[in-house]
Amino acid sequence: MASDQARIQVADILWNAMKIEPEFTGGGSGPMRMWREKAYPWLVKKQISAMSKHRSSEPWLTANCVMQAMSGDGFNRDARRFEGIVGGDTTEREYQALTSGDFSAPIVVLGGFPRSGTTSLQSLLRVMYPSRIPEIDTVHQRFSLWEYPKHDVEAMDELSKSSPDEVRVIVASRRFEDAAASLAVGRGSIDLVDLELKVIRWRAWMDLVLTERVISVPFEAISSLSPRAMSDAIIGISGLTTENSVAHSDTYKSLMRGSGKGDTLNPRQSNTPSADRKAELESVRGEVISRVGRERIDELSAIYAKVTASGMLAFGTVDPA
Repeated sequence: MASDQARIQVADILWNAMKIEPEFTGGGSGPMRMWREKAYPWLVKKQISAMSKHRSSEPWLTANCVMQAMSGDGFNRDARRFEGIVGGDTTEREYQALTSGDFSAPIVVLGGFPRSGTTSLQSLLRVMYPSRIPEIDTVHQRFSLWEYPKHDVEAMDELSKSSPDEVRVIVASRRFEDAAASLAVGRGSIDLVDLELKVIRWRAWMDLVLTERVISVPFEAISSLSPRAMSDAIIGISGLTTENSVAHSDTYKSLMRGSGKGDTLNPRQSNTPSADRKAELESVRGEVISRVGRERIDELSAIYAKVTASGMLAFGTVDPA
């Protein structure tokens, strides 16, 4: 059973990954400009500092709302209360539930470089381990304490240092040029993807996988195995028995639709394969290789070969073609 200290440590890592900088809007004149450029940035930082430590954000919240109303900007007190935290008050409830032991240990978390199959795997893990996932269902769309940190490699690295009795980290990986091409197609242009920065971030994920502190799931395993077969592979490697059976007929698309998470319709951004996207992906993939350079791509491919050698592919979980 997880100790109170261990639960708080895991919860704090996830909580810190939920923090975002509020947007500061300038402009206007008189009281509105004074509010936007002077009062608000100072007040909201005080408010966030208290709230991020799970303390009352008063009197900063009240002063924030009063001054905003006086400026003519209008305000929503409930929206302001958890400003700077993705998911707002529900994220706070998830944090408190996790620290209180309402979820079973070990907590199972999933991370990875964007467009590496993380959303598909999350849809599967929600079925397999609901008691091990610090997530509260809501009627409105939001990112949960469990879901949002999935692309935060620093958070996943910290979690992977915890005892396996407290948390298990699963990481999805994909060839750099394929993941980058998928990002570019999803955003509508390769010019909207900072390839230099993405190379750095991708390599950080591969470094984490190669520490062998995580369960490595290469994209090739995700794309070639059904959810049922993938669940069997995860059970075999993690030793954690599934809480709910995954049907042979289940697909990642049906699991996403069942949970209301992920995009299964958008031809550019869908988290499931799209015939319409295939040709465009191949074209953009060539552009990624051209811009990054063949020599560097070969270096990244060599790193990925090590990852697949230490991941599920090394255990023969992919059926032969």
